[in-house]
Amino acid sequence: MTLVAPDSAGAPNSAGILGSAATANPARTSGTAGTAGSLVAPDSVAVAELSPLDALDHARRQCAAALARIDFDRLGDDDSIRALGSVEALGRLADTARVSTATTVERRSAKWLGKDSLARQRGCHNGSELITVVTRVSGREVAHRLKLGKHVLPRHELTQIQPPLFPAVAAALAGGDLGIDAAEAIVTGLSELRARVNPDLLEVAEEALVAAATGLESESTEGMPNAGFPFDADSIRGQVTVWAARLDPDGAAPNEDIYEARSNIGFGPFRNGLYPLRGGVTPELRGIMDGITDTYLSAHTETPGNGGLLPDAHLADPDGAAARDAATAATTATTATTATATTATDRDSDFGTNSDSAFPDSSGITGPVNSGPAFPSAAEQAVEQAAQAARQARIDAGELPDDPIPFDDRTTNEKRADIFRAVFDHAARDPKTPTMGGSAPTVMVHVNARDLADDHGVGWIDGVEAPVSMRTVKQMICAGGFQEIVLGGNNEVLELGHEERFFNRRQRRAMAARDGGCVIPGCTAPPAWTEGHHVIPWAINQKTDISNGVLLCWYHHHSIETSGWKLRMVNGAPQVKAPPWLDPTRTWRPGGQHRATASSTSISRT
Repeated sequence: MTLVAPDSAGAPNSAGILGSAATANPARTSGTAGTAGSLVAPDSVAVAELSPLDALDHARRQCAAALARIDFDRLGDDDSIRALGSVEALGRLADTARVSTATTVERRSAKWLGKDSLARQRGCHNGSELITVVTRVSGREVAHRLKLGKHVLPRHELTQIQPPLFPAVAAALAGGDLGIDAAEAIVTGLSELRARVNPDLLEVAEEALVAAATGLESESTEGMPNAGFPFDADSIRGQVTVWAARLDPDGAAPNEDIYEARSNIGFGPFRNGLYPLRGGVTPELRGIMDGITDTYLSAHTETPGNGGLLPDAHLADPDGAAARDAATAATTATTATTATATTATDRDSDFGTNSDSAFPDSSGITGPVNSGPAFPSAAEQAVEQAAQAARQARIDAGELPDDPIPFDDRTTNEKRADIFRAVFDHAARDPKTPTMGGSAPTVMVHVNARDLADDHGVGWIDGVEAPVSMRTVKQMICAGGFQEIVLGGNNEVLELGHEERFFNRRQRRAMAARDGGCVIPGCTAPPAWTEGHHVIPWAINQKTDISNGVLLCWYHHHSIETSGWKLRMVNGAPQVKAPPWLDPTRTWRPGGQHRATASSTSISRT
């Protein structure tokens, strides 16, 4: 799998660029910095005849002259966007050169070189100090440049020079297509997998991530979701997390007790009138907490009974019947090469008995989250103590081996977190808790059907970046049942159409399994914060079906007619066309899809 890489003729020398920007330049004229006359080399000196360092200094002065001529405040809207992109592209090239030069100086300042160390010759303790003195940047910035340089520049090992550890990242940096922050996200995330993952699969992930960060297209990216759209560095970090979970699910979300993280909540010392919270929560608990808080914060919140947010006169469902019906346990899994599992809290005690809890000819997985920690009642403790006493008597009589009895090894902070979880879970099941879009607070957990069958992989909670272990997924399924959603080979949802004016609960679940959130590339709104959109207006064909619906966040739904984004459905799956200022080619491209639609066991090099 090979990406179409930019021409590397202009790439920085692998050895870096040594020398000070103040190197004497006989072509440089005197004058005040910032004036055009002092920043342009004499016509008699051809740039091609300059030495590499003089050419670099000439280019620097030319850039300074060009920037000095621009009054950014006076630019029109289109020119402002063009200038923003041009300056950033220039900065990417400069950043790559910074990494190259810093890494070269550090290598030439190694301690083992003794008196030949470049840093020692310049009166510095080490390469980092020398770089800091010359560049006047912070030691932290120097460390960032050196760390990245070790991964993307040729490696000098004894008498041999080895290729970069991440050649696709290196090529994109050299061509000025990839930014430093995105490059750091890619190499940092994938470096942690090198000892546990097949190198060929790491190369597949690297090339896909570079394509996502740069928008470069090749045969290997054709047909991929959002292919051709460049994503920002924060989005790339999220994609790195997804790739890490697919390539190394046991490392991203381990199933074993000894490796599995536990939520814990504690308090720091009193300061400024507050006790600061300390600790952390697992992705599962984060999903539960978000389910409650999102419901209260949503603009679409309705309060059954009266949750204290709205007066009784404004209650749309005072008896809470719709909320209870809408909170049925639902697990969604997509088969036909993909599968999605979805878990939800349920206000009814009879999980999964609602008529809407299973789809005919479908396959996906959802269930209520575990109802909380096991804190036994006084009666249960008495029973347990009696059982332990009886067991001890049998041990003393030689009837049973003297094995240790399992004990609760949770710390106080871990128990506090479990209590916290129980409080949130209780709130989700309380009929007085507000509903959102007619549904009670719900945690949707998606899992690939093949991964579930193979007991290998991870699950994904909508709105939470990190994965959950397969063990957690199965626990949710066991507690609340499941519901399947089948996707076809083109990522279309099969046989789930009820022709209604508004998308119903089942249809929204199916679209969530297909789209994974707002379908506009780069938008991170999870399904819970989206709205169903008719691609062909309902007034034209009176059709409300999965094959004519996509998920859009409120903002993109509100501005879809004016923002320049275009949508269409092809064989049941959405495609998007970016506005001309973002994609001058105006090419239709596949829309977003859920992270769980790609199996962890299906990655291969073609």
